[in-house]
Amino acid sequence: MYAPKLYAYYSEILGKLFERMPHLRRPFPHSIFTATSINFGPTVTWCHLDGGNIPFGLCAIAALGLFDYKKGGHLYLWELGLVVEFPSGGLALITSGSVHHGNTPVQPGETRYSVTQYCAGGLFRWVAYGFRTAAAFLRRDPLGKRQFDAALADRWQECLNLFLKASELAADVRAVFGVSE
Repeated sequence: MYAPKLYAYYSEILGKLFERMPHLRRPFPHSIFTATSINFGPTVTWCHLDGGNIPFGLCAIAALGLFDYKKGGHLYLWELGLVVEFPSGGLALITSGSVHHGNTPVQPGETRYSVTQYCAGGLFRWVAYGFRTAAAFLRRDPLGKRQFDAALADRWQECLNLFLKASELAADVRAVFGVSE
């Protein structure tokens, strides 16, 4: 509901993928995400960038466990200079493929786990390349591959436009989901 245009983009591209390859399954039937990771510990995820994830896509991180979120387990977003209290049961949506992130340690004797859902950028490229690798695209259609690559210079603006503008929320939700906010 907070990124309806991004959701629609995922639905369109991944819909083509699952239609073409019906044997593929999502980790959860009604999830838009294609992958899930469960962190059973240790309680710290060190600063990292998920370079394989779609760079402009959202990653859903759920914090779990028994810990005092005022003293530890904070989510940090390195480039943004943010450290956020992140209690057990909390959910964060971040662009894990473009912002370094991690969490701080919890206190001795406490536990912190996480469940993370995300999408690999390679799936989107596979569809964009005509259901083939970049090498196969280049080999079979060198001009098409060059044109595709040349268009990447403007791609960042298209990706930014997939994110919510508060003034557009109601219209975006109606357009994508057919409901009011």
